[in-house]
Amino acid sequence: MPRPYISLELRRLVSDHAHYLCEYCLIPEAYRSSTYQVDHIISVKLSGSTTADN
Repeated sequence: MPRPYISLELRRLVSDHAHYLCEYCLIPEAYRSSTYQVDHIISVKLSGSTTADN
């Protein structure tokens, strides 16, 4: 199953909320060689939504 589309606006909201740090390892986005993956708290396969509150 393909991953659902996550808008640029939602990606920016998530990054702002996390203060541009990885939520798992807390490394700043500027120090990473690859882009961050925007993740879901409740996975899509478990009926999680692609919204700001998930």
